[in-house]
Amino acid sequence: MAVLFILSLILTLVFPSINISQNVHSEAKKMASILRYIKSSCIAKKEILKMKVILKEKTIIYDGYKGVSIEKFQFLDAVETTTKGIITDSELDIFFNPTGMREELKFYFYDGKEKVFVVYNPFSNQVKIKNEQKN
Repeated sequence: MAVLFILSLILTLVFPSINISQNVHSEAKKMASILRYIKSSCIAKKEILKMKVILKEKTIIYDGYKGVSIEKFQFLDAVETTTKGIITDSELDIFFNPTGMREELKFYFYDGKEKVFVVYNPFSNQVKIKNEQKN
């Protein structure tokens, strides 16, 4: 019995379960993390940083503390800004200033069943993940 316990413990450490499949929630968490990273990089570098959103390719290209990065999202559906509204099929450049942004951002993720969005609040500099409420 003790041997089985030790063997299972060793196997758990050697072969951890890895979930490589993406879902709407994991992509939303990834986007929230990227937004926080860009904001903190912007403050650390004391310069304006840019994020380019290419919705047709579901890709973002962004500047950060370590340089330019590219991320691809499977479920990125739309981006909403205060001034431009909801954008679903074009490109959008977003600039992050060390002193703050002037407009709210929403990134929508949709997998056909569930819609999740990431909200960046320019006044509090907070990033939140929310599920769409069904009325």
